[in-house]
Amino acid sequence: NNVMEVGQGPSRMPGDSVLQVYLNIDRRFAFIELRNPEEAIQAMDLDQIKFKGHPLKIGRPANFDQVALDKLRAGKPPPPQ
Repeated sequence: NNVMEVGQGPSRMPGDSVLQVYLNIDRRFAFIELRNPEEAIQAMDLDQIKFKGHPLKIGRPANFDQVALDKLRAGKPPPPQ
């Protein structure tokens, strides 16, 4: 949440961007649920950010549905880049 707050600046919505985290330490992966598609896209910009000296691989889940996201976003302006 701290990195998202800094990255979004003063116009960010109040509250936490991250809603839930599932962490599998043995298999070295995690799923992170964000509160909206725009913040999920912003979080993906953190791909390869270093954490404790190691780059994190950040991407969409294998079952990501782009069509459903497009329907959800219909009529809305594109997310910030």
